Amino acid sequence: MLERWLRERFPKARWEAPGDKLGVLTHRVRIPGRGPSLPEGHLFIDLETLGFVGRPLFLVGLFHATGRREGDLIQLLARDYSEEEDTIRFFSKAFASIPTWVTFNGKSFDVPTLHLRCAYYRIRKPRPEAHVDLLHLARRHFSGVLPDCRLKTLERRVCGRSRINDLDGSEVPNAYHRFVREGDPNWLEPILRHNRDDLITLAELFLVLEEMGGEGT
Repeated sequence: MLERWLRERFPKARWEAPGDKLGVLTHRVRIPGRGPSLPEGHLFIDLETLGFVGRPLFLVGLFHATGRREGDLIQLLARDYSEEEDTIRFFSKAFASIPTWVTFNGKSFDVPTLHLRCAYYRIRKPRPEAHVDLLHLARRHFSGVLPDCRLKTLERRVCGRSRINDLDGSEVPNAYHRFVREGDPNWLEPILRHNRDDLITLAELFLVLEEMGGEGT
């Protein structure tokens, strides 16, 4: 049921279920704009979890550039609570060796959460050679200029885009609980779209900030 539903909702994406231990949804996307190319040695990461730092995660969103401004946007999905461990192991095996990670508030949230969940399952903690947290760079450039440096504010004011009917991040855990409890994939769709949009904005914002003064770390 889930596979058929995903193919209907995301007809251009590829769905796989490796070993029937997790789901992998891969979108081919192009980052808006005509500016510089995205570096292939960078992995953009955005986690969806069940709450604060250290709570279980159920979706690892990744974007890896493989062309000038194109790449694979990959969503590793735990289809229920029991698949969290395999989702983390799959990420660690397939993607953790990419040398530079790019996140938004990842130094305070995404990476600490990932490491705590790795410790829970006794998985070796993946550590990149470099970690670029765009929240810190955005604050450096836009504090006092914009009303705040939330990702949606930056998306609207810097990237010039606004979302329609986007799921608020605070509503994500409840939507996932409903999906697991009821088995209704319609609860999953806004989560996947929210995560996908966050990653696209993350990559676009990275390019803007790079042009404004370099990545930093």
